[in-house]
Amino acid sequence: MDDVNITATKAAVGLTPARRTTALVGLAVLACVAFVLSAWIGGITWDEGVHRRGAILQFKVGGDWLAGKPTSFTVIPSDLAFYGTVPVGLVAGVDTAWRAFTGTALPERTYGIWLHAIAFVLTCIAGLLVFDALRRQARSGLTPWLGAAFLMLYPLWLGYGFFDYKDGPTAFFLLLLVYCSGRGLENNGSDLARWTALAALATIALGGTKLAALSLGVVPWVALAVAAVRGRRWAVLPLAALGVVAGLIIVTPASWPDPLAFSKAAVELMSRHPWPGCIVTNGACIGPSQPDWSAASYLWHWAMVQLPLIVIVGLLPALAAAIWLGGFARIAAGTIILSIAAIILKNA
Repeated sequence: MDDVNITATKAAVGLTPARRTTALVGLAVLACVAFVLSAWIGGITWDEGVHRRGAILQFKVGGDWLAGKPTSFTVIPSDLAFYGTVPVGLVAGVDTAWRAFTGTALPERTYGIWLHAIAFVLTCIAGLLVFDALRRQARSGLTPWLGAAFLMLYPLWLGYGFFDYKDGPTAFFLLLLVYCSGRGLENNGSDLARWTALAALATIALGGTKLAALSLGVVPWVALAVAAVRGRRWAVLPLAALGVVAGLIIVTPASWPDPLAFSKAAVELMSRHPWPGCIVTNGACIGPSQPDWSAASYLWHWAMVQLPLIVIVGLLPALAAAIWLGGFARIAAGTIILSIAAIILKNA
């Protein structure tokens, strides 16, 4: 098919550049209006204030250490030393600028809505990553649009995207890591070094948002390691590992006085730190602190409640197809399978 026919075909189905741009701008405006309404009506949760105070204490520990004062992450109460500072730290910068101009701190509600805004922006960018990954993987031009639309309009993703400044950014940075890993495998790893560096930045942001989520990045990094070995790029992974370790320390100021002790305490806490509450599911209040807790049973009941039947029916075929396709899809499928298997095996 010549260029004229291709252009005519795209125009016939409404895929001209002008219409695509108009549609994207319209969707962006609609998303902004939806977020403003959500923030205005819904407000904030109780978490924002707690994590704000935790972040302030983390920065104080780091500042005291830089000033040569004796300090430790153990002075931070509860488990607040182990919460990530990446989203909260960005808003702390806004808070600092606000203090400089007004002499007062940001109001609690305003501070929380800034956090929600960051989460929402990252949620929307995730849709673009899915679109581009599918565009590179799929043969049909319609598949990227359907995939991105499914993600952005899926109630669970969209709902959490309006306010969840912890899990939302965590999911985004994991998706970004998968995306960078997939791009690093393209063209026989010809651009492996650049995408490995970007994957390292995504990993730092992932750990800086939620330390426990670092374990989710195993499959993307295994894929990058295989590509590095095949391409005989022996220096790429050691340099990336050093960069990740240094970056994680930088974005975790509570660890500065003693990174090794902090890491040991973080692993011990996160490996056996069950949520003390429970959720009414299947006629019973179930939770990880209950004596008859079963992660496999909970995941099954959660899926039956949260996921539409079409997703349940299509999940296994989709994972099988992803493994067969390779690239982005295989890395994403491996990440999902490994995560679910680890939760069930550990009964976490």
